[in-house]
Amino acid sequence: MSSSTESQQTPLDQANRTRFRTVLDRNAVVEAGAGTGKTTLVVERILALVLGRDLGDRGSEYPADGLPYLAAPVPIERIVAITFTDLAAAELAARVRDRMTETLAKARAAGDQTVIGLLVAALADLPRASLSTIHSFCTKLLREYALDAGLDPSFETLDAVGKSILVEEVFETWFEEIGSRPEVRRVLSFGISLEKVEGHARSLMELEHPQTTPDEEVESELLRGAGGLIERSLLDMRDESNYYKGLVAAGMELPEDALTLSYRGIAAIVQEHSVLIDGEGSSADWDAFELELMQPFWETGAPAGARLQGAQWKKATGEGVTADYKDRLDSHKALVLGMRAAIGADLVRGIEPSLLEFRTHYQEEKARLAKLDFEDLLSSAEGLVRDHPEVRSALIRRYATIFVDEFQDTSPVQASFVFFLAGDEQSVEERDWKRVRPAPGRLVLVGDPKQSIYRFRSADVETYKACCDLVTDADPEAMLQISTNFRTDGALVDWVNELFHSDSALMEAPDNGEGYQADYIDLIPWHKERGSTTPVLVLTPEDRERVEGSGPMLDVEARSVARYLKAKLAAGPVAFAEGGKQLDYGNIAVIARTRKTLTAYGVAFAAEGIPFVLEGGGHLFEQVEVQMALTLLAAIVEPGRETAVVGSLRSTRFGISDDELVEHKLAGGTWAPIRTLQSDSLAGHPRVLAALQEIGSFVTMVGTLEPGEVVTRVLRNVNQIAMERLRTGGVQGPMNLRVLEAFLQARLAEGGMSLAAVVRLTENLQRRNSDESGARLASENAIRMMTVHGSKGLEFGLVILAQPGRGRSNKYGDPWWDHDGLIWRLGKGFELPGFGDKVSWDKERDSAEALRLFYVALTRAENYLLLPLFGSVKVTKKDGLKSNLTVALAATMGQYLQSALAGFEDGEPGPAILGQRAPDSSLPSREPTAEERERLHAQLEVGDPCAERNGALLLRMEHGPHTFGPSTLADSSVATNTQRSSPSAAIFDEVSGELARSIGTLTHRCIELDLGRDAALQAAQESGLSEPNCIFVADCVERERTLGSSVRAREAWRVFHEAPVQWVTIDLAGRSLHMRGAIDRVVQFEDGSVEVVDFKTDRVSPEELEERARHHRTQLALYGLALESAGLTVRTLTLAFLAAGEDVSFPFDEEARLQAKQAMNEL
Repeated sequence: MSSSTESQQTPLDQANRTRFRTVLDRNAVVEAGAGTGKTTLVVERILALVLGRDLGDRGSEYPADGLPYLAAPVPIERIVAITFTDLAAAELAARVRDRMTETLAKARAAGDQTVIGLLVAALADLPRASLSTIHSFCTKLLREYALDAGLDPSFETLDAVGKSILVEEVFETWFEEIGSRPEVRRVLSFGISLEKVEGHARSLMELEHPQTTPDEEVESELLRGAGGLIERSLLDMRDESNYYKGLVAAGMELPEDALTLSYRGIAAIVQEHSVLIDGEGSSADWDAFELELMQPFWETGAPAGARLQGAQWKKATGEGVTADYKDRLDSHKALVLGMRAAIGADLVRGIEPSLLEFRTHYQEEKARLAKLDFEDLLSSAEGLVRDHPEVRSALIRRYATIFVDEFQDTSPVQASFVFFLAGDEQSVEERDWKRVRPAPGRLVLVGDPKQSIYRFRSADVETYKACCDLVTDADPEAMLQISTNFRTDGALVDWVNELFHSDSALMEAPDNGEGYQADYIDLIPWHKERGSTTPVLVLTPEDRERVEGSGPMLDVEARSVARYLKAKLAAGPVAFAEGGKQLDYGNIAVIARTRKTLTAYGVAFAAEGIPFVLEGGGHLFEQVEVQMALTLLAAIVEPGRETAVVGSLRSTRFGISDDELVEHKLAGGTWAPIRTLQSDSLAGHPRVLAALQEIGSFVTMVGTLEPGEVVTRVLRNVNQIAMERLRTGGVQGPMNLRVLEAFLQARLAEGGMSLAAVVRLTENLQRRNSDESGARLASENAIRMMTVHGSKGLEFGLVILAQPGRGRSNKYGDPWWDHDGLIWRLGKGFELPGFGDKVSWDKERDSAEALRLFYVALTRAENYLLLPLFGSVKVTKKDGLKSNLTVALAATMGQYLQSALAGFEDGEPGPAILGQRAPDSSLPSREPTAEERERLHAQLEVGDPCAERNGALLLRMEHGPHTFGPSTLADSSVATNTQRSSPSAAIFDEVSGELARSIGTLTHRCIELDLGRDAALQAAQESGLSEPNCIFVADCVERERTLGSSVRAREAWRVFHEAPVQWVTIDLAGRSLHMRGAIDRVVQFEDGSVEVVDFKTDRVSPEELEERARHHRTQLALYGLALESAGLTVRTLTLAFLAAGEDVSFPFDEEARLQAKQAMNEL
């Protein structure tokens, strides 16, 4: 359907749209589906309120006399519009301004003085209007009523980072206080780690406190001592033990099942701890008994039968036992498990007060410092309007209308705050928000329960429905359904509707009357005939690609998607289906539930050279380049920390291979940067020693430079930035390093923290996956990758739903407040009564939210969906929802589905990636079959492109790869003249092989750092070289600047120094070869092609250059093969002879390739 035809249509929900913007004196609940233009509706209602009337549809002619007044005009400063994010608030304010400006121009043209006066005033007051997030609005009110709220008027707001810093400071002090307490030692004795205790303390600290207090204090039963539960249970256990001993004495053969195993254990326990039954036991005796009884729950070595799980107990009814033995099964099980449950609950209750102290200390420290975090802003503002009628009355008079956008993501505390303000003045004494009825025209709720996906922030569909009921109970006509979708092509809308009405993905409220799921309301396509009729693309694995485990299968999926996109978009923008819109990389998004999934896709895209951006919502500290930079900083501030030093050496910054690290250690090398820097005579691998010296130089800076300057020098290394551009597709890596730098500089600027303290803080945030957003470069023509939560409100031509069949997490059981108090657990078997019910409750709601997350992801697409169905398609049903949604997808695609695309996974070995160590893949060792060998040799004979890959796989099964370095290979047909015959040879020292390597390494490093002759001479002198060799190094550095290859490098697109490269291949004999090395310089030109440059400090005469160059050409040709396998076009191979000041270049042609392959065959 053409756009002109569509413009003449009337949306089927037009009546509701018109009512929303014209009936201003009544409340409204707008349920607006995805892509229905809800922000436009809000803007139109705000305009109508400001004017007191509606001026008709936006595209209509401006009415000369205006339309009838609907209500008295409302000044813009009396309107509150609460959005979910700062970005949404800024967009709303901008659109309100634009709409008012547009209407003002029309009013001036029509001479409507009334409208002109109202809009001029509104535009002038717009900067003071409350169009903001709820946190900003709460801050504004608390500033004004700080004393009423019991706050310091000069309070500061803690952002996420500031909160993390304060939490860490409080935690360290608190943890030192409780570490020696008996209840903590008791928990640790049961095998619960300090890390788990710390995690539980943090969870309890973050837990939102209930607005109601427990119904009554719950008293726990006496566990120890005379008459306690343990003593009573021990008496019962003694009876059980005696019964068991009687059976054994009678010669009865008992089955080796859970009951018999438990009987044996109990008999031993009763015998060992009989002192407790006699009432003579000490505290240590009680501890020992509890530990032994609970042991099967935490000791990994315990026999499976002793774990007393349900499946084991069902087997405890074997043949050959008496009926009485069988009858005792249930009572025995109840005795043992009841005893363990009581001990576990007592352990939790015992440590709970200590853990809650952390929460108390944190609150007290915030009060002392006059700081509020975001949760405090909400709770303080809610308490202000709840407990101070005079304040609430004043605010009710001040604000006429309250809009709340994205209301489905509102928590109970936020809902309470909003409803208190929405009431009339007669309700100001009411302290229960659910009893407040909004006054007519004061409340507008806009949301979509199908998009409620913030349970982790206490938002849920049940709260949303309760709020809607409060409004519609007073005014049944307040509910307005808005369903016309202006975003997505018609066929895609139809498929989404069909999917969520299908049995396997049905979205509807449960039959039990609980309201934790939304009822699906069909979207109405506006673009009914636009786009392809087959907009759903499916990528499936071939049988050979299926592997065990979700992790490996994710890698296969990501690589297949990357290769499909690269092939599809090789020639530029393309339509992904017949009749569809043409798209390029910038119109594509990858959406996933987890950041782990996005990380796998990022690696795959980088390998294929596909540009991508990880949008905000990704954790900065999860990015590879950031982790490497933090490891290096940790090594610099703590040079004695070997794990950090070795981790830095293995990073792309230095590119040290594992083999080189082993060689260094076997040669007697150490990992001490300072010691290495201060001595030239230490043993070890030359490259490792050079890297350690560089780390040592950074360490010395810590004592002489400002911390911020050290950070800048470490993170702004030119070669590292260039390497990250290549490794991450040219977009994300460098920006993430700049974001990290800004983060660290901001922490240092706050004062009071050393560089070491800031690095430790950052490492803590890294371990906790702190939500520091990644760098964002939306302007690039790059695929955007984000989580489902990060995709809210966005739209893309093609949406790739990564891991669409991914199952839900099995981790349930966060702490929560019940009317009986706090319900939580320390670990399996250590939990409070009622925790199991909470887990069941949690699973139901998590299943419901999983379906809503799926809906949000699918409805971001405008034109196409790509669904890589690489997971299991096993049909299972759990908690009312398919645990794998691939089944639901397959059942509903039908006419909307293109033919399934074959997988694009090529298997191991993958191409080399500059700047990234190739993974050491290993296959189970076995002899290849005769059929496999015959097929391989046939492929080799006909030049099959799959032969190399399959051969590598085949030979790795038998022998594993042979590792070599390109520098070890040379053209043996070329005679090597080692005579020092350069013009200035008379002044050169004769150099040994070790000294020659040192001179070469130093010369290369000076060139990398772009040092001038004087600086290079000084560096050489400081290294301890003799004066002639120092002059030689300085001369080489100076000559390098005039070489033709260096001139080309300065004019090129980008340059990489010491680029680590690895390549797995096979030779003509079928042997698996693994090449590792580092290229001195890779120059990349605007067309993407590269020049390989290798620096040589050979002291040769000009007459010898060509012969010496042929000697080294094999090394460069091998580098060329590796880069070519990574998809790069290698233009030229260049040897830069620094002593002679001349270049010798070779084309990378078939002759060069053949020379390299022949050299490999001779290994």
